[in-house]
Amino acid sequence: MARAETRKLLLPQPLTEGDIVGVAAPAGPFDETRFKAGLTRLESMGLIPRYSPDIFKRDGYLAGSDRSRAETINTLLADESVKAVFCARGGYGAMRILDRIDLELIQNKPRIMIGFSDVTALLLALHQAVGLVTFHGPVVTSLGQADKETVSTLKKLLFRQSVFPLIVSDFRVMLPGRAEGPLMGGNLTILIHLLATPTLPDLDGAILFLEDTGESPYRLDRMLTALRLSGTLERSSGLILGQFVNCGSSDEVNRVLERNLTDFHGPVLADFPVGHGARNITLPIGPNAILDTQAGRLDLTEPYLA
Repeated sequence: MARAETRKLLLPQPLTEGDIVGVAAPAGPFDETRFKAGLTRLESMGLIPRYSPDIFKRDGYLAGSDRSRAETINTLLADESVKAVFCARGGYGAMRILDRIDLELIQNKPRIMIGFSDVTALLLALHQAVGLVTFHGPVVTSLGQADKETVSTLKKLLFRQSVFPLIVSDFRVMLPGRAEGPLMGGNLTILIHLLATPTLPDLDGAILFLEDTGESPYRLDRMLTALRLSGTLERSSGLILGQFVNCGSSDEVNRVLERNLTDFHGPVLADFPVGHGARNITLPIGPNAILDTQAGRLDLTEPYLA
C-alpha cells in the first residue's frame, strides 16, 4: 500500500435498515457459537449479514491462507450490494494481507470497514493508503457478549445518528487539558508493529487512542517506551487510554502508564470504554476531533460518513 500524499478523507455511506453487510475473517479462526450470536445482534440492528463459507477455513492460527482471506474481502468489496464489511475476529493475521487488498475497489465505492484488536492493522493501513475513514469497533464474535451501550452506539454511529459529542461518565484524567487533531489509534501491540512500515498513517498532531489485552506489564512498558523513542508520543496532541484487559492488576497497569506518560505534553484521558471489555465504543479513525478532559468529552469537527 502506497503512502497517501495528502490528508484527504474518503467517506463511506451510512447504513440503513435492510442493508446487506459482509463478514470477513482477515486474521484468526473463530468460535462458531460466538459468531452466530454476533450475527443475531447484526440482524437485530436491521442488517442482513452475508459471508462466504471460506471464512470458516483454518490454517493453524489463521482463518485460511493469506490469499483466501484477502480474496474474501475483495469479493465483498466488489459486490455492489454490500454496504459494509464487518470482521469476524481479531487474533493475528491481518498484517499479512495488507498488500493483497484491492484499493481501487475501495476508492471506487468506499465502504464501512469495522473491527478492532488485530484488525487495527487493516483499519490504519486502509486509512493511510486511500484516506478511508475506518471504524474501530466490535468484531462479530464480540457483539453477542457486548453490552447495550456498545450495540446502541455502534448502530447510531453507522446509521449516522447523533453520537458526538461523546460524553464519558467513568473516566480518569491522568493529565488535564484540551487537544485537537485527527482521531487515530487502536491496539497498542499492532500499532508498535506498524511503526517500521509504510502502512502507518501520519500521526503528527493526532489524538491517539490505545488499548490492549493479554500483555504483561513489562511488555506494556516496552511498547510505550518504543512509542516515546520513535517520537510518536511527542508528535501526538492528546492520548485516550482504553481498556488493558488481562495485562496485570489495575495497580500494575496504572503504574506502567503513569511511569511512561506523566511527562506527556498534552491531555491524557484514561479508563475510556474502548477495547476488549464488554463495553467497546466504536470510534472513527481519521476525522479531526477535540478531546476535553475537563468535560470528559470527545467531539468531532469533521464528518466521518458521506
